[in-house]
This record gives sequence, C-alpha cells and structure tokens, in this order.
Amino acid sequence: MEYNNDPNSNYNPYQQDPYGPKTPPPYNPNYQQPRPNGMATASMVIGILSIAGLCCGGLGGLMLGSLALILSLLSRRSSEPRSSQALVGMITGIISMVMGFVIFLIYLIVIFSSSEFESMYKQYYDTLPYGGYYNDFDYEGQFDFNGLDVNSPKDV
Repeated sequence: MEYNNDPNSNYNPYQQDPYGPKTPPPYNPNYQQPRPNGMATASMVIGILSIAGLCCGGLGGLMLGSLALILSLLSRRSSEPRSSQALVGMITGIISMVMGFVIFLIYLIVIFSSSEFESMYKQYYDTLPYGGYYNDFDYEGQFDFNGLDVNSPKDV
C-alpha cells in the first residue's frame, strides 16, 4: 500500500524522526487533577439562565444576573486564577444586569407615561378621604401631644 504516489516527494514512511522518538511525558505522582469548582459552574449556569430571564420584564435578568455575578466572585480560590466557567458567569451576569435594568426602566417609562395610568391614578386619588389631601384631616381629639392643642396657633 503506497501512501504517496508522487515520485518527486522526499516522504519516506520508514524514516526516523529527526527530533527523536516520540515518548509520552513521564508519570508525575505529585500531579493533582484540578478540582471542579461548583460555584463557578453554578455561576455559569445561572448567568446563561439570566439571559433568558430578560423576558420577564427585565427583573428576571436583573436578579439572576446579580446572583451569577456574586457566585462568580465567590468562586475564586485564593491561589488559583479565575476559572473560565466563572468568567462566563460573570460576563453573562453583567450583560443581563445591564440589559435587565434598561428593559425595566423602559417598562416603567412606558407604563407611567400612558394616559390609562394617568386616569387610573386620578380615579384612585379622587377616592381618597378628603379629596386626597391629608393636610385637611381633623386631628382634634385623636392624638395627645402632651396637652398641646395642634389646632391652636398659640400652642404650636
């Protein structure tokens, strides 16, 4: 079976490697496999879910994003650099927090600037006692201010 049919090629499958034989690295008995970091994994998963939580009027992304950011910051061990999972959780958490805040702000602006909200507010305000003004409320006999009469100008 011929691997290279080009007669001008210098390829020889039986030629030895000029850098020596390929050997696996020696076994190191002190090598420890990196431990999985549960907080970093949770940060990444919650960060990804926070992007989906933006569909809840921005509040889902805001809450889950802040949780992902906190978990990402807590996942760093003192002697190790931040893991890639924690970094993904931090980035997605920050993005969803910013986008969630913007969406929630737009949501509030749209609600409070609508004419329906204004008419509902006016209707509620008109149903309050004394026409909505608590300053006109008669305090006489309701509170004891150490013998002071709040309705009398000379005592106040």
